[in-house]
Amino acid sequence: IVAFAPTGGHTRAMADTPDFAGDPKRSIPAIDTWLPQTQCTRCGYPRCRDYAKAIYRGDAGINRCPPGGHTTINGLAKLLDQQVEPLDPECGVHEPRVLAVIIESQCIGCKLCIQVCPVDAIIGRAKRMHTVLPELCTGCELCLPACPVDCIDLVEDAIHQTTSTARWPEYAQNDVRQAHQNTVLRLRRLRTIARQRAQKRKAKAVSQRDRIRAEIRAAVERDKQRREAK
Repeated sequence: IVAFAPTGGHTRAMADTPDFAGDPKRSIPAIDTWLPQTQCTRCGYPRCRDYAKAIYRGDAGINRCPPGGHTTINGLAKLLDQQVEPLDPECGVHEPRVLAVIIESQCIGCKLCIQVCPVDAIIGRAKRMHTVLPELCTGCELCLPACPVDCIDLVEDAIHQTTSTARWPEYAQNDVRQAHQNTVLRLRRLRTIARQRAQKRKAKAVSQRDRIRAEIRAAVERDKQRREAK
């Protein structure tokens, strides 16, 4: 985890968050700022940060991000002094941004879409209707194959607006920053849940071991008392 210092010398408060205003250094955070943070995994990595690390190590090319398209490729080429390459067709094609929409009348509340959403854009309870928060949805499409009843559609994004200073027509700077932070917070929460579950399993195992030992001691004591009674 790294802390980043934007112009002015003040350290960013949130760890693992790049300066989305642009980091001129050839670093993982700088590479990450040229990825639109959809977390769609089409590049072959589980999240944008991991793809940035692979580019930094030289394990992946700069042309594997369909959502970022030519903007991402050109930006990374300039940042890393590399040749501009066409988007790798193996990863898909650049298309207009879309939003996921749940057909709520068909939703069975299985929570599988919630579990795979990388930016916590879906809310709902088990066996209850779920819904997508459109302002948080990145259009990654990961919820589609997870849905067992095929009740999720993709619609044109009419929610998010960009400015003339945005790097991508479909992804405003604030949206990109928010998506990254939501991903970081989600991963932290999942790590906390995993740690708590591991602690509960350990405590349960210790409790069972202590119970078995207590039963063995009690059995030994009963046997000792029977012998003495004879």
